[in-house]
Amino acid sequence: MRFKVSQFTAVAVFSFLTTISIVAGIDSMLRTERRAQYDVDRALAMTIGTCQLDRIDTDTIRTYRNNITIEFLRDTAFLALAAGEKDGDETRLTAHTGLTLFHLWQLSDQRAAGAFAALAALWLLLSFAFSGYRLQDTDTSPAPAAATSEIQPSSLSDAFSSERNGHPAAPQGIFLGNLTYVEARRSFYVGNTLIHLTPMQRNLMEMFMSAPDHTLSHQEICDRIWPRKPDASATLYTLMRRLKNVIEEPAAIRINCIRGEAYQLVVLPLGINDTEIGEEISQQNII
Repeated sequence: MRFKVSQFTAVAVFSFLTTISIVAGIDSMLRTERRAQYDVDRALAMTIGTCQLDRIDTDTIRTYRNNITIEFLRDTAFLALAAGEKDGDETRLTAHTGLTLFHLWQLSDQRAAGAFAALAALWLLLSFAFSGYRLQDTDTSPAPAAATSEIQPSSLSDAFSSERNGHPAAPQGIFLGNLTYVEARRSFYVGNTLIHLTPMQRNLMEMFMSAPDHTLSHQEICDRIWPRKPDASATLYTLMRRLKNVIEEPAAIRINCIRGEAYQLVVLPLGINDTEIGEEISQQNII
């Protein structure tokens, strides 16, 4: 049984763990501050009991710092004279820790806060992981035949079946030589056989079938198929060469190169032989 966590639950648990981590960290810093203040106050009381405070000298300061038990505070603690709250009140000596927030964080015990922070991070990673697995499972599920290029009718008779097995009849095809293009299924057939094309080859053939006189310029092809590539001449040459090997012989058509600037699909005349094809291709500078 797959463990599933809703998005709301994932966010709620992460927020809860993060909040506990922050609260635990702040609480530890506050307790450390109270403990430090108690230590400097106790040191001051001990100093008052052992020294004459009619004046404060280096011996008084040295005694005060020696009375501090937290070693870190000996470098930061200081004494100050505080005026009375009312007029006529005497001034009094007060002790201060001199600790910053960073010092408090250093001195405090942050293990509990760190543990909850680690749990929050682990929960976040697991939530993303489970979401990724579910997304992968969804992406790899079988797609409908009309939405993928890999699932095609195996024959032309299947493509043009009329209300067979409850499916509506396919629309009329486009014919060129022995080639039939069924636009609704984006499929090409020779006779009753499906021609297997790569996605790029199929896109190019669709452009040829819809173009006037089945003619496309080099620039038009490159702009449509490789819009972000500055110079796609070599790639276009390779695509045309491979497409010719797949389509020309079985479909009885030819892809002609017109003055090195355009390509055109041409139906081969009936009865033409291979020698005549080769001679005509050489004369027209076909790739």
